[in-house]
Amino acid sequence: MRHLCTPDTDLDELVGHDDADGYHLGPLSLAMKTGEELELIASDFLSPLTRQKLAMLTHGLLVVETGETISPRPCFRLILH
Repeated sequence: MRHLCTPDTDLDELVGHDDADGYHLGPLSLAMKTGEELELIASDFLSPLTRQKLAMLTHGLLVVETGETISPRPCFRLILH
């Protein structure tokens, strides 16, 4: 799975967000749940704080909006390009 980062990319975009038709998981959450590789293209656009938070979230995350805990499946990988 690939995701193109822009200067506006934030954790809500990567983890998930509420929309008019409900909550939508972002590419990080989906890749962790399915055990896929997630390649963040142009990751140099991410702020240092966002990069640091990503490193912590790859060990597991809680989606507050849904109450779901997501633990990374064994084949999950996060690649920053």
